[in-house]
Amino acid sequence: MGTRYRGVSKYSESSIRINFVYLGKRWYEVIKGSPSDSNLEKIAQLREDIVAEIKLGIFSYELTFPDSHKNIQKANDLLGRNSNKITTGEYLLTWHEYNARSLEETSRKENLRIIHTSLLPDIGHIPLSELRWSDIKTMALSWNNTTKSIRNKLAPLRKALRHAVDDELIESNVLLGKSVDGIQRDFNPEEEEISPFDMRERQALLDACRHEQDHNLFRFVMWTGLRPSEVVSVTWSDIDWQKGTIRINKAKPRKAKHIKRPKTKAGVRQVKLFPDALQALEAQKDHTLLVGDQIFNNPNTKEPWNGDGAIREHFKVICKKAKVRYRRPYQLRHSYATMMLMAGEPVRWLSKQMGHAPPMQTMNVYAKWIDEDSPNAGSKAVEMFSMINNKSCKTG
Repeated sequence: MGTRYRGVSKYSESSIRINFVYLGKRWYEVIKGSPSDSNLEKIAQLREDIVAEIKLGIFSYELTFPDSHKNIQKANDLLGRNSNKITTGEYLLTWHEYNARSLEETSRKENLRIIHTSLLPDIGHIPLSELRWSDIKTMALSWNNTTKSIRNKLAPLRKALRHAVDDELIESNVLLGKSVDGIQRDFNPEEEEISPFDMRERQALLDACRHEQDHNLFRFVMWTGLRPSEVVSVTWSDIDWQKGTIRINKAKPRKAKHIKRPKTKAGVRQVKLFPDALQALEAQKDHTLLVGDQIFNNPNTKEPWNGDGAIREHFKVICKKAKVRYRRPYQLRHSYATMMLMAGEPVRWLSKQMGHAPPMQTMNVYAKWIDEDSPNAGSKAVEMFSMINNKSCKTG
């Protein structure tokens, strides 16, 4: 019995075990019969037929293994939850569970940590068959890590996708031949696809904040539109409480070791503080006003945020708890801009608030959120300047 078959093995002197992946889980069945070469070959052929049926979407657990009542019930339950499309997250966890036995404990724990903290939040929801390199690249960009760290984090995914090809769940490994060298170098968060949080999502995010400081920080960003690199740099002395504004004149960009001046003249500006932003600042006074000049601290370390990378990690946890699709915290800035434009606020004013150099930049970035076809378009002008019923206008 020197021949080995994938997914088929001797279980006892009178039985053979078969395993395969279905509905994102690995299934095991024990079939009676001596584990002779001829029987192992027959069971291997059965497994090939099962894998082919799963791929075509015509596999029936009940018809193939009518006496396996427990597994039939489990499969029916999964089908009832509309799980016929295996998600990347489901397969990653299944792959880890199956392969963990061959790993040392430290490697096993590290793989599981990477899967839960780095992979599942960004791509776990994507159907395995629909996962694309662009999804993985976007995820890797959000980590703000070195190339070496990105490679380490993608290692479990790369191996899992290789196994998924072997299991015939996908045609090819989207990571095959792809290099992560320099993946961070040309990324500009201003240029990423705009996907703002709607009003329901914004409220859900605030409700999910475990720390009041997180609540204050994200509420403040939602109502000022500051860049993450700016919000980690603002100080109490930047606030003009009488005018209701905050001075933006510094930032800590990605990978920067120290706070710097904004790169453009437009980046230095006075930002209006709306009531929500002011309330967030009032609540934040209890935490940092007497501690130092920095407004926002990391509630875990009690120290000022060391760049925006830690904020992203906090935000991932909050998104998961709020059951809101994860997007980078930078999208809160986009949410602020689209909210203002949808409310009909002037583009030139918003451009100054955002720190955009020319107003045309704001127009180009957020054009589709400017409601030019609103039935109320022009009503503000009528209200302010119409001579009809205007008592201050004299007739001849």
